[in-house]
Amino acid sequence: FLAAHEAQTLEAVFPSTTAAVLTSMATGTYPGQHGVPGWFTHFAELGCTAETLGFIERFSRRPMIELGARIDEAFAEPSLMPRFRHRPLVVTRDYIAGSLYSTWWAGGCPSVAYTSFEDGVDRVLARVAAATEPTYTYLYLNQLDGICHKHGIDDAQTNATFAAIDREMARLHAGLHGSARFIATADHGHVNGADDCVLAHDHPLIAELLAPPSAEARTPVFHVRPGRHDEFRARFADELGEWFAALSIDEVEELGLLGPGPLSARARRRFGDYVGVSAQPHTVTYVPAGGSAHRNRGVHAGLTPDEMLVPLILA
Repeated sequence: FLAAHEAQTLEAVFPSTTAAVLTSMATGTYPGQHGVPGWFTHFAELGCTAETLGFIERFSRRPMIELGARIDEAFAEPSLMPRFRHRPLVVTRDYIAGSLYSTWWAGGCPSVAYTSFEDGVDRVLARVAAATEPTYTYLYLNQLDGICHKHGIDDAQTNATFAAIDREMARLHAGLHGSARFIATADHGHVNGADDCVLAHDHPLIAELLAPPSAEARTPVFHVRPGRHDEFRARFADELGEWFAALSIDEVEELGLLGPGPLSARARRRFGDYVGVSAQPHTVTYVPAGGSAHRNRGVHAGLTPDEMLVPLILA
């Protein structure tokens, strides 16, 4: 069903990862304005790093609001959803519904939780069938992303999950009976990871940083200690140069990687001093003291076509 109704190919924003792309979708702004770099966001003003979507501190797991962060400052651009002319409803995973990020993302518009593909589709169909005015219903499916991370893009479980989504999307479209337009896309693509560069907490490169690398394993962000830029670049070239290039934030801006125009002050703070980019699906994994390296089989956030290009489905 999905392949038969692909209208065109879209290009995701960079970094091609959920936190950055969903924030762009919600606000209509590029990462160079909203400043969300990926799974981890370093808040220099608070001296800590957040797991962005959960809005908890990276290592202690404490809620960021306990550390002085505010959701309206972390995600300063407003959601566009309250401005929609069609009455909006978000249908999302049960463990996501009602979270700080989800509530901000929807601009406070109503949401309902679902437990399975079938339950999610049923809730959308029931909403459309009962509508007495124009509606916009957003169904969020992130199951395939999780399977790809765990098993890679070619695994049988990955294929089975995609097939299940395809069947349910066909059922959703048929159940609309022409009363609504069906639009589907993705926030990013996926690739199988290549070499993983592990940086332990006592690695010499970490000593040059104000905080461990943030953002994503595919596009690590580095906040460098004042006066240590030359040392960082030299160590980076020695330790990671075979796999990654370190682009300064000025180079990132000049190349327009985070969107057109100058970077906002917020984006400059959160994208740090250097962003690591790789032409191949290599990753950088940070291991804290007492921790162990965790590596995803499937990865994204980089600039390769398989990560950046997504389909637009119209039916």
